[in-house]
Amino acid sequence: MIGSDGKVLTSFGPPRLGVGWGGTDDLVQLRAGRGPERADEIAVNATVAKQAGLKVGDRVGVLTLEPKKTFTLVGIFGYSGDRDSLGGAQEVAFTEPVAQTLMLGGPDVYTSVTVRAGDGVTPEQLRDRISAALGGDYVVKTGDQLAAENAAGIQAGLKFFSNILLGFAGVALFVGVFLILNTFSIIVAQRTRELALMRALGASRRQVIGSVLVEAVAIGLVAAVLGLAAGVGVGAGLAYLFSTLGGGGCSWPRSACPPRR
Repeated sequence: MIGSDGKVLTSFGPPRLGVGWGGTDDLVQLRAGRGPERADEIAVNATVAKQAGLKVGDRVGVLTLEPKKTFTLVGIFGYSGDRDSLGGAQEVAFTEPVAQTLMLGGPDVYTSVTVRAGDGVTPEQLRDRISAALGGDYVVKTGDQLAAENAAGIQAGLKFFSNILLGFAGVALFVGVFLILNTFSIIVAQRTRELALMRALGASRRQVIGSVLVEAVAIGLVAAVLGLAAGVGVGAGLAYLFSTLGGGGCSWPRSACPPRR
């Protein structure tokens, strides 16, 4: 998508997807306008509309497998649960034939087909029936299977990022140890006269050292509790922020995303 400023709308992680408009359902909900009906019409999700500064009726450019093409924006859609996107993805919806041509290079081709089970048919039964009818040339999965595989893929990708964060945490801990050691060394050095006076009044060496250690443990315990609480609070805040801005933590494709009620 090319925004109103003439620049390509960037994404730092979430995918940018072109799809065929399939109408509204329990998951997809129109916020403004209507779905695309002609070859030069598109609809976008609310995340794209907000980030690109678009409104219904605008003429906008889109880059696909082919050079830039200009479309009329006829609709803005969102998702159940008042979400602007699924996982922060930027989604542009074309008519089905246009989506097939621009995104897949030819007519009558699909990346996936979603089939809904009728009353009294379990997802597993439907999967087995479709698989038997199509043969081994196609992969047939239930929604739960697809969601689990997508979640596993995301977790595998995040594992590398988690290791990087653990590395930074280790460096921070290592540096923190020296900072705290130096701080306490300075504090104890500044209290030499106080400690000497305690010795002069009859305190034993063990008592003086014990008082310093007790003080250090008390300060460390309070700091650890406060630091843990702050870390949990910041983590919860960031999780809420990303889920709010990204439109929830649902993975792709849409068939793996259950509607929120």
